[in-house]
Amino acid sequence: MKKLLIAVSPLLAASGLTRAADMPLKAPPPPPPPAFTWTGVYGGGYIGGLSSKTDSDFVFPPPASWEQTASVGVGGGILGFQYQWGNFVFGAEGNVGGTLNSNLGTAGCNPATSCLPGRTITANSTDAIWTAGGRAGWAFGNWLPYVSGGYANASFTQTLCAPGTVCQIGRSSHDGAYIGGGLDWAVWGGFVAGLEYRHFDFQTEQVVPSAIVRNTYDTTPKFDTFTFRLTYLFSPR
Repeated sequence: MKKLLIAVSPLLAASGLTRAADMPLKAPPPPPPPAFTWTGVYGGGYIGGLSSKTDSDFVFPPPASWEQTASVGVGGGILGFQYQWGNFVFGAEGNVGGTLNSNLGTAGCNPATSCLPGRTITANSTDAIWTAGGRAGWAFGNWLPYVSGGYANASFTQTLCAPGTVCQIGRSSHDGAYIGGGLDWAVWGGFVAGLEYRHFDFQTEQVVPSAIVRNTYDTTPKFDTFTFRLTYLFSPR
């Protein structure tokens, strides 16, 4: 019996090895997808609303001031770069845009007796609004809340008119700054949707209107914007 077992054992072993060789091999699990990163260059556009307030007053008589307010649409383009280090994301961004309605409010003189009867003053934003600044945020996977701030510039035109007189047109360009914050969401692939609020403060500029009678005045604009952003992130991975 012992000799029989010794003789059969190699045959059983060979049979087992043959069956094992015939069994399909289990494929290794696929590698995990690469972790999402906010690092990269991005570009796109924004659209939303702008609330403006412009305070002005004459430098010389008449001793009058005026305030113009308006709420209009705003839109423009976005180009930026950002880098993610751990959860921290920092970057730089530039925007160029403008108001969808150029009328930023019409007002009369205060006090009214200081100006010609029927005089109205209309503020217009005719040129682009430029910004260049930085932003910093803390990433939660595909979500990125952030704060932002930097340099801003905008140009304005004010038209001073009274019945029976030649209208005076004053143009000014204002340097300033903005501060704000927002929330980005990486929706799909490289597409990123977001919401952002910004407050703009601009410097006071002295304006000499282009007319025979030049009523020099100082003017100071301020903006608040709330916009929807859609960008595409060109990520290195």
